[in-house]
Amino acid sequence: MSNSVGHSHAGHPHEHAAHEHGHTADEHEHAVAEVVPASNDNLLLDIGADTGALVIHAAADRDEKEIEISPAGEQARAHNVVRRREVLNGAVYAAVFPAVTAGDYIIWRDANTPAGSVTVRGGTVTTFRL
Repeated sequence: MSNSVGHSHAGHPHEHAAHEHGHTADEHEHAVAEVVPASNDNLLLDIGADTGALVIHAAADRDEKEIEISPAGEQARAHNVVRRREVLNGAVYAAVFPAVTAGDYIIWRDANTPAGSVTVRGGTVTTFRL
């Protein structure tokens, strides 16, 4: 079995004999770096030729609230929830639409009030600050 520091451990895992670099199996542990997300809200963006992603940044008071978008000129709306997301320098609050067909969209502040509009392009991530 190979491990991350470039040597192998032969034999049974409870074997007490020394192995090639001078310590016993009981004295030897390898630390395994594991990145654990701050939340279980892992994102996978599904972008490509005709599909982009839209990230709408919001204030902390919108945490757990829905944000709606609609293609320009259409009534049908899609929604997503604003969530706290851990980043290197702290936290941000954002609703993420991971797969949006390229085109122009209206972002709704509430059920009746548009907050603005964006153009989503395929293969890219578009951002908007609410």
